[in-house]
Amino acid sequence: MLVFIARAQYSNQVHFRNISVQDGLSFPAINCIIQDQRGFMWVGTGVGLNKYDSQNFKAYYANPQDPHSLSNDNILCLSKIPGIIS
Repeated sequence: MLVFIARAQYSNQVHFRNISVQDGLSFPAINCIIQDQRGFMWVGTGVGLNKYDSQNFKAYYANPQDPHSLSNDNILCLSKIPGIIS
């Protein structure tokens, strides 16, 4: 289970929301998480890369027929790259 923490603006309250495969996450075990400059959360799992926009997940998978897809579904690490994830 994945827990995201969001702070309300001008408040000291912390809000927790549990996110799971029932919410659209591609796999229950999380390997890595990063947030990009637009606020999207990127979640690497053993079964794909997930982009979370605070409402929905979009999963990305390896596709041998598509040279522009992921090369592997097992995402172990995410890094901020200027212009891509920054």
